[in-house]
Amino acid sequence: HPCLLKFVGYSPIDFKKQPKPVIVTEHFTNGSLSNILEIERIDKANFQVWNLTKKLINIYGIASAMSYLHSQGILHKSLKTSNIYLDEVLTPKIGDFGLSTRFDASESITVQSISGAKASPVYSAPEILLNNEFSKSSDVYAFAFVVFEIVSNEVPFADITNNNQIFKEVVVNQNRPILKESIPMSYRNLIKRCWSQNPSERPSFDEIVYLLKMDSGFICDNVDAGDYQKFIDFVESKIQQTTQQKIDEIEHIEEVLKDEQN
Repeated sequence: HPCLLKFVGYSPIDFKKQPKPVIVTEHFTNGSLSNILEIERIDKANFQVWNLTKKLINIYGIASAMSYLHSQGILHKSLKTSNIYLDEVLTPKIGDFGLSTRFDASESITVQSISGAKASPVYSAPEILLNNEFSKSSDVYAFAFVVFEIVSNEVPFADITNNNQIFKEVVVNQNRPILKESIPMSYRNLIKRCWSQNPSERPSFDEIVYLLKMDSGFICDNVDAGDYQKFIDFVESKIQQTTQQKIDEIEHIEEVLKDEQN
């Protein structure tokens, strides 16, 4: 998927020949989404390249990449702005799959099956904070906070530094960051659904991708609809190309097996 950071290679030793595993990925030109949002907070007036079109492109790209991961049976489990990297034209590349796990038929992973893995509390769904239970829905919850940061340029729960306070705010009080009226309705509705207290009320990433493509409310003032559609077409063409390559590989293997049997 074009919005997933490409894996290049792995080494059991580091560059100093020490027994420390190293994962090599493609280079990301513009750092993380977290860095970009921090620059915008500091100097928004002089950071015009990070405009509403780029923001919507990032939201779509992240959702599409997560939809693809889930279709391959993979949970991310650590989705956040610091794990999303930007290339030379500020399109997203999701990386850091340190917590990623294939999910089983129940579509959830409990504390017994993840051996103590922990996600960032701010992006952690109530069921993670309460029972350490990861699912496709908990990835969607994390996505809600990523979108919130992109459209509001605010740090969620910025005044809370204690993890116990996060637990009380999210699990006990069931509170979320305030969504300002200046945020367009389509974005507010999407965020609210994605960070719902009840996992069953959160949309799937397939549904999110569909909404981002079909709901004209996301094409608000100052969004270049043409550039946004070009990005959607680019992503879809890459996915179709990958799918066709897989089909061709399977057909080739089947032909080889038939020849061997004959």
